[in-house]
Amino acid sequence: MEEYLVDFNSISKRPMNLAMFLFAVEHVSRICRLLKQPGGHMLLVGVGGSGRQSLSRLAAHICGMDLFQSYTRVDWREDLKKILKKAGGEAKATVFLFSDTQIKDEGFVEDINNILNSGEVPNMFPMDERMTIMEMSIHLKITEASEEFLQELGRFNYVTPTSYLELISAFKTLLDSKRSENTKMKSRYIIGLEKLKGSAEQVELKALQPQLVKTVGEVGVLMESIAKEKKEVVEPKAAIVNTEQAKAQEKADAAKAIKDECEADLAEAVPIMNEALAALDTIKEADITYIKKLGNPPGAIKLVLEAVCVILDAKPAKIKDESGKMVPDYWKPSVALMAEKDFLKNLKTYDKDNIPPKLIAAIRTSYLTNENFTPDNAKKASPAAEGMCKWVHAMSSYDKVAKVVAPKKAKLKEADEEYQEVMVGLRAKQAELQELLDKLAAMEDDLKKNTQKKNRLEDEVQLCSVKLERAEKLIGGLGGEKVRWTETAEGLAKAYTNLTGDMLISAGIIAYSGAFTASYRTKIIESFVSMCRAGRVPHTTKFSLSAILGEPVQIRDWLIASLPNDSTSIENGIVVANSRRWPLCIDPQGQANKWIKNLEKAANLQVIKLSESGEYLRTLENAIQFGLPVLLENVGEELDPSLEPLLLKQIFKQGGVNCIRLGDSTIEYSAGFRFYITTKLRNPHYLPEIAVKVTLLNFMITPAGLSDQMLGVVVATERPDLEEQKALLVVQSADNNRKLKEIEDKILEVLSNSEGNILEDETAIQIITEAKILGNDIAEKQKAAEVTELEIDNARVGYKPCGDYTSILFFCISDLANIDPMYQYSLPWFSNLFVASVHASWLTASCLTSFLLFMDTEPMYQYSLPWSSNLFVASVQAAAPSDNLSKRIESIYDHFTSSLPCNVCRSAATPSDNLSKRLENIYDHFTSSLPCNVCRSAATPSDNLSKRLENIYDHFTYSLYCNVCRSLFEKDKLLFAFLLCSRILESKGQIDSEEWMFLLTGGLGTTPDKTNPASDWLVDRGWKEMLRLDNIPAFSGLVDTFERHPGAWREMYESNEPHKVTLPGVYNIMEPFRKLLIVRIFRPDKVVPAVQDFVEANLGRKYVEPPPFNLHLCYGDSTPTTPLIFVLSAGSDPTAALLQFAGEKEMASRLVAVSLGQGQGPKAAALIAEGSKSGLWVVLQNCHLAPSWMSSLDKICEDLKPEETNADFRLWMTSYPSPKFPVNILQNGLEPVCDDEGFFETCEKPGPFKKLLFGLIYFHALIQERRKFGPLGWNIAYGFDDGDQRISVRQLHMFLNENETIPFDALRYVTGECNYGGRVTDDKDRLLLNTALEKCYCSDIVNNVDYKFSASGLYFAPPEGDRESCMKYIEGLPIIPMPEAFGLHANADISKDQNDTASMLACLLGMGGGGGGGGGAAGALEERVAAVVAECLERLPPVFDIESVQRKWPVLYEESMNTVLAQEMSRFNRLLAVMADSLKNMDLAMKGLLVMSAELEAAYRSMSVSQVPDLWKKVSYPSLKPLGSYLEDLYKRLKMLQDWYEEGIPKIFWLSGFFFVQSFLTAGLQNYARKNKLPIDMVGYDFEMLDVDVEQYEKNPPAEGVAVHGMYIEGCGWDSVNKKLKDSDPKVLFVAAPCMWLRPMPTDQYKTYQHYNCPVYRTAERKGVLATTGHSTNFVMFAKIPTDEPPSKWIMRGVAMLSQLSY
Repeated sequence: MEEYLVDFNSISKRPMNLAMFLFAVEHVSRICRLLKQPGGHMLLVGVGGSGRQSLSRLAAHICGMDLFQSYTRVDWREDLKKILKKAGGEAKATVFLFSDTQIKDEGFVEDINNILNSGEVPNMFPMDERMTIMEMSIHLKITEASEEFLQELGRFNYVTPTSYLELISAFKTLLDSKRSENTKMKSRYIIGLEKLKGSAEQVELKALQPQLVKTVGEVGVLMESIAKEKKEVVEPKAAIVNTEQAKAQEKADAAKAIKDECEADLAEAVPIMNEALAALDTIKEADITYIKKLGNPPGAIKLVLEAVCVILDAKPAKIKDESGKMVPDYWKPSVALMAEKDFLKNLKTYDKDNIPPKLIAAIRTSYLTNENFTPDNAKKASPAAEGMCKWVHAMSSYDKVAKVVAPKKAKLKEADEEYQEVMVGLRAKQAELQELLDKLAAMEDDLKKNTQKKNRLEDEVQLCSVKLERAEKLIGGLGGEKVRWTETAEGLAKAYTNLTGDMLISAGIIAYSGAFTASYRTKIIESFVSMCRAGRVPHTTKFSLSAILGEPVQIRDWLIASLPNDSTSIENGIVVANSRRWPLCIDPQGQANKWIKNLEKAANLQVIKLSESGEYLRTLENAIQFGLPVLLENVGEELDPSLEPLLLKQIFKQGGVNCIRLGDSTIEYSAGFRFYITTKLRNPHYLPEIAVKVTLLNFMITPAGLSDQMLGVVVATERPDLEEQKALLVVQSADNNRKLKEIEDKILEVLSNSEGNILEDETAIQIITEAKILGNDIAEKQKAAEVTELEIDNARVGYKPCGDYTSILFFCISDLANIDPMYQYSLPWFSNLFVASVHASWLTASCLTSFLLFMDTEPMYQYSLPWSSNLFVASVQAAAPSDNLSKRIESIYDHFTSSLPCNVCRSAATPSDNLSKRLENIYDHFTSSLPCNVCRSAATPSDNLSKRLENIYDHFTYSLYCNVCRSLFEKDKLLFAFLLCSRILESKGQIDSEEWMFLLTGGLGTTPDKTNPASDWLVDRGWKEMLRLDNIPAFSGLVDTFERHPGAWREMYESNEPHKVTLPGVYNIMEPFRKLLIVRIFRPDKVVPAVQDFVEANLGRKYVEPPPFNLHLCYGDSTPTTPLIFVLSAGSDPTAALLQFAGEKEMASRLVAVSLGQGQGPKAAALIAEGSKSGLWVVLQNCHLAPSWMSSLDKICEDLKPEETNADFRLWMTSYPSPKFPVNILQNGLEPVCDDEGFFETCEKPGPFKKLLFGLIYFHALIQERRKFGPLGWNIAYGFDDGDQRISVRQLHMFLNENETIPFDALRYVTGECNYGGRVTDDKDRLLLNTALEKCYCSDIVNNVDYKFSASGLYFAPPEGDRESCMKYIEGLPIIPMPEAFGLHANADISKDQNDTASMLACLLGMGGGGGGGGGAAGALEERVAAVVAECLERLPPVFDIESVQRKWPVLYEESMNTVLAQEMSRFNRLLAVMADSLKNMDLAMKGLLVMSAELEAAYRSMSVSQVPDLWKKVSYPSLKPLGSYLEDLYKRLKMLQDWYEEGIPKIFWLSGFFFVQSFLTAGLQNYARKNKLPIDMVGYDFEMLDVDVEQYEKNPPAEGVAVHGMYIEGCGWDSVNKKLKDSDPKVLFVAAPCMWLRPMPTDQYKTYQHYNCPVYRTAERKGVLATTGHSTNFVMFAKIPTDEPPSKWIMRGVAMLSQLSY
């Protein structure tokens, strides 16, 4: 603890000086323990200074956690944000330390309470910060998903800061774009709805008609009344008034002349006065106040105010000047004047016409003459002074004019008085006339108004008629859209609210999820939605990227362009359309490639490849400049660095245009340029340097997408009329929908842009009407098309099962790549094969039907089905080859349809003339009717569609099986058949997922502690599996049945064909698949034969008898541009067979070969170039040795064009399975698998040579075939090949020719140590190799005619004879050799069969299984795993207390076993800690309380298939046991150590229970050496075999050394009476080894007796690696075991001791 404190103080800025007494240590330990627990919050109670904070800081340091402490009220919330972001967003373990002295506000405690209860503080983060947190959470989630992606599928997906920046950029771009788009669309719909509503509310024309009639009548009566009044009354009176008015006018004109003269004079002064008054208006109260407050105002202000006082006649005050003289002062009067309320008003209303002369004279003499009395000068002092100065000047000017005008005004007054006298009489008459005129005017005004009203109503009637017509058109055309537009507008409003979350999720998908597979992408999207829900970010509940970002019309166009019709592919298309980065499509099936080419075909798509050297850059430059789309296809895992500016879009401005630098050129960048990249690699590994520059998209085909494609294929083949019509309708429908969308957009745009009443806009109504008419027409056509399309779809739906079925088959062959990277098949190849099968299923059925009808018609002519089958095969072989598979099939059809009648008629011919005529007629009719019937049947759908589909299924499935088997290793052919069978049955719901997983794994979880009722014959593994199987509903009660009558099941155990035995009770009538589960329990070695029978029962016998490899057929299916790839297995070499075949084809002299390796690539390329022109056969050997040249080879093969290649040219390749082999070549080439070939020669000593040659061949076969027996055959499976054999044969030939006597030692050395032994790395295997060689290379084989290779005498070197006699002997040997041929016991077959079973089930498990994908399986699986986790947590003991152990059993010099105990417990403690931690976290994760990390996810998957998680294996002892058995074994080991601790050193040790066995063995030797004072390197163990029974040794330990038990012997039995090795009993693979006394003694005192040095291994795998300790991870030691047999026998048997079994 003090060391921790020192370490803390060395790095802390606040070191602590603490005394670490016991209580402090205990407190720190408690705090650490709680901090390590999930949610380990704590309240530390104590007085001040008791160390609560200091010890918390130290504990946080010890636990590797950051510590955070907040202090101020201001920073409280910000500090909480920081710590929550750190702990939650960055996933950093953090301690938040908060003391009672920091509670500045009660809200602090409330916030802490919220954090403890819900993990957050409500409303602490505003929306912008919440979005930042969400973005970070998405980034972290993708990081975890990528780790899981790598763990589960081995696929890399890098998450980098650049990805995060892309997320932010995409989110911002999408959100802005969608908000703008949403607002615009919503506005359009709302305005459109408003326009529709306004149109519907227009006044109808009928309401105006009565009002119009009434108004017209009233206006007519009024017009007659006015005309009469005007003529009789008004006009006479008006004549009199006009006369008097003329007189008065004369007087008025005279007065007006005078008045005009006066006004002309005043015109000069009035503007000045108005200006002065305006100046007064500018004076503000604040200006006056300012002047009043001046104590000593400027002179200009005093001067202006004096003038104002003078003109207003304000008396000055008397003040003394500097000399004491009283002088007038106007400042105080000025202030008094300004203080008056109406000061400014008085100035404005001053009587300017009557200014006293005295005052105006004073103004003019004293002020106006003063040069300082100007407005400009006054303005400098004050704006108010300026205005008053202008006013004074204006008064003076006005006064001058007024004195001139005054006489004229008097004269004007006189004239005006005369005028008024005249007007008195005139006014009376005018008044009378005016009354009449007013009356008339009122009547005329009324008439005018009514006339206007009449005209207005007439205009309104006309306009309303037009409006009504337009409204009827508008409402009639668009009224039906009201509901839809309303719903759309409401939906847009709701969508706007959800845009934040939706765009965040969409941005996450675009930035991160492209590389993930469909299932992973679904989980990721669900996690994003959950994050939004948890963060209360508004979002669409049922999120769908296609609904959020997709445009239906655009998606339809994509589908027409061959985009697969599944959600994942559509999402990919949306990502391509919305991503900022260029897409890089992972496209092993060519789906993206095909889609892009169709999509951009009209835009003049440019297709380039990196292998085109500089040519592709020129094409790219032109495309960038002219805005053409470019597809870069078939890239590898690296891209040309010259593309980097383009990938990063490093665009810059130059000369006002966008430019980009590409290579050495700067080129103009067109905005229309688009760039696509595709790769055919199935699982590419793109490093971050590339991944961040592109948008990776996984375009691997999905089941739904492939099913839809294959449905189209089958319908196009079976019903081309339907498919053609369907394709046409799809295009028409897409075009119609596009037009309808454009029309709606146009209508909404017109409605939105129209101002005022839409019904008054004739142009807008015309546009809308025409558009709607066109839209209605298109809609009607679309409805009709949809009806037709529905009818076609209904007709096509009958073929839908065929699409689903073929999709299942494709994924069967696609999953084979998980077994071997060379198993690659392209989708086009699959589709072509399917089409050919559909055609062939018609043809062969029709031919055979006609053939059988012919035999029925003519009973005398009978032909066997094998004869007709052979004839068909001959036709296939004889038919002309073709590059096109369909043409190839047609040529087979032609050949067979002509061959069959010819052969039948030829065989039927007889000398009889009548019969000859008869046969001729039959022949003519048959040859003419057969093609007709075939064509008719192929063109017309079958009356029974289901029967027709069954025929297609049968034919295609077998055709696929045959073609795929040709490229499979022998070991994988049955597996493929079983995979086909199980997947087909799964699709029919005939395989349950839980039962399938039991078949593959043997069940999940531990088993109840029940006694095995048949322990004498049923092994414990089988009994435990039965207990687990009993939990599956279909097998409930199996254990009870077995316990009651175990003997009833023994027949199955004893039988050589247990899968055919009648089972007891109801279990005999079970489905065949379920019987496989029972076979697994009782006879796992017979699961493979049972699977074979299962496949035969469900698919037919032909599926378990794969067609033999036929080089002629492979050649017949090949073309000059189709490579033939020999996929090699260990020890195979097709060279000899190929040379022989070349001779048959007369191509031996034209065959050239090159073995690839360093520097051989250019040579191979030159040979291919030459051969393609001259017609050579070019053989590229060992392609796996030139991985770096494979990309060049891919380009060479791709550039081979049929029209430019010689028809005789063939390219042959040989390669071991390699992940670097080009996928494109594998998918487009033919892949025969090559087996080993024999070799035979003679020499000068023919007798010995033939004997020894046969012995060598036998030895080669023996060591090759032993590999089938797994670790029993070889610890390590070596790749011995024909090269080893050929060089050994040449050496044998040379040694015999060059030596008089046979040099056996030399032969054995060069063969065993050099040729074959050079490959052997394990010393036990080297011993086996030389032992086998001594058996085959010995003098007895030459000299002893009775010498046999096997005990039965069946295998021996035949007598000297020719090659044919030797071959005849070989052909007489059993097809399936017995294990004795390889020196093994008959039980080895059981081991081999069990290994075969394990291998098959492991492959199926690695492929994701082959069936049982029923609904609800995932939930049931999680329940089972949860149960196992809960049980483990309950049973798992606590870790050992090492300190207590060391106190009780301290380190002693004389007792090393004490150290062993402590070390073993420490090792197990590490394992227990990891197990406990992972189990607890997994339990929390499955309950949703903890995030499931990638490591936990991998552990979960392992436990779900009953395997030990890798997380445990890293810290565990070696074990091959399944999970349940592993746990039981672990508990026993832990109990052994606990008993040791409690009871003392065991009397006899369970050797299997040790974690590290070597330390125990060394400790035993140390005790002996120290006791006897001997060097430890001079002592060792001698072995003494004891009885098998352990109990008799548990009380009496040996005097020295150690007694051990718990071992097993594999490969032989144990004679407990004589205590020696013996042959195994039948069906007994392992026996318990006897207890052994490991007796230490000096190595030179070992007892000598006949013995076998038996290797002891920790697991049945046997092979291991050398650890850093110098010990093997598997091999333990050699044990000397007594035997009466020569050791070579047990060496050949593979006898070994195992410390544990694998079950």
